[in-house]
Amino acid sequence: MNLTPWLGRMLGYENAVDISGVEPSLSAPWAQAAPAWVVFGCLGAAALAVVFYVRFQFARKAKSRLLLAGLRALVLALLVLMFAEPILTVRITGQVKPAVWLLFDGTDSMAIADELSAEDRQRLAQVTGWDVAEASGTGTANGARSSSVGTRGAASGNLVLSAAGASNPTARLPTRMEYVRALVARSEENLLARLGKKFRLKAFLFDRAEGARALEATADGRELDPALLAPQLTTTGQVTALGAALEDLGRRQSTVPLAAVVVFSDFNQNAGPPALEAARRLGAPVYTVGVGPASAVDLAVDLQCPPSMKKDERYPLLATLRQEGLAGRTVTLRVLRKQSSADRTLPWHAIETRQITLAQPAHTVEVSFVPGEVGRCKLRAEVDPEPGEVILQNNQSECETTVHDNIMRLLYVEYEPTWEWRFVKEVFH
Repeated sequence: MNLTPWLGRMLGYENAVDISGVEPSLSAPWAQAAPAWVVFGCLGAAALAVVFYVRFQFARKAKSRLLLAGLRALVLALLVLMFAEPILTVRITGQVKPAVWLLFDGTDSMAIADELSAEDRQRLAQVTGWDVAEASGTGTANGARSSSVGTRGAASGNLVLSAAGASNPTARLPTRMEYVRALVARSEENLLARLGKKFRLKAFLFDRAEGARALEATADGRELDPALLAPQLTTTGQVTALGAALEDLGRRQSTVPLAAVVVFSDFNQNAGPPALEAARRLGAPVYTVGVGPASAVDLAVDLQCPPSMKKDERYPLLATLRQEGLAGRTVTLRVLRKQSSADRTLPWHAIETRQITLAQPAHTVEVSFVPGEVGRCKLRAEVDPEPGEVILQNNQSECETTVHDNIMRLLYVEYEPTWEWRFVKEVFH
């Protein structure tokens, strides 16, 4: 009977193959300098126990005194040995599972519900285990009901998501992250369960610009639990910094060899260093699992204005257009203004309208603005949605500025007015 695997599991090592050596030693300085003192101490303690029971303890039976003396001698000898701080070194040879790190995208783009065809949804249902028949609903009420069922299913290990088929256009569309949760928490042929048989899995989520954070999704401290992992896959991040996340993983130390990194994302990087260079420096293969359409269409505008302006003076307003999948198209940019007031019904007034041809990923437009009224002023830049856009909230951008009519008052004292005073007066008045 081979006891090596059993002894390895007792010591906390899985897949132990061979125990090559066992070496006892003492770590106390006085015991290392003179090991003979440990032997003399154990013998002295044993002799003291024997003398105590022979000379000072009386019993009717000699066997009882000898037994008690032996037990006391053993306890005192072990006490001396404990002061010597014994160490037992066991050399175990075993097969260590390599590590595989799972990196999930936790940014707000993963909360997008893509409008896919019926064939694409059917293929996703087969891959992720998304139950279309049980999760489909009609109307808003059914969509909300399906969402709550999906949350309970993630906690129990079988995630059920709502569907939107061609025959039910009013049902809630599942988001990209919901597809990922369904893949992670599916009950049959679970991907993580199959990987866990060969690798040590560890999950990370990147939802910030600085890097990634580890997810605590293990019940026993060793094996990754999909039921604990799925609820932690959130979409609260504001920027997609995939390169920074890979650099952060490269700085982390692993106690076992890193076999690969698997990235689940829509790969819509908009911040941080390039992901390709960070992946090359990682020193391990990087496998990608794309979520969402292969090509996205998006148009975003960002408006910047000075925090304060002087009445009847010209100021530049910078509107930046960012596009994906719209190269060569012509869009209409409108810059509007209105006075800030509690009355939200005040109309917007046009400052300028321009036709912009989108030739580059980012295009900056400068618009001149001369404020004519004193007070808080709201400015807005907006573009019309393009066909195929999913995110419409970034098609307009607003900023607020303060318009004042303050005059700088200057008192210049120099004994008596000089000839320069006439020029100074013209500058400040």
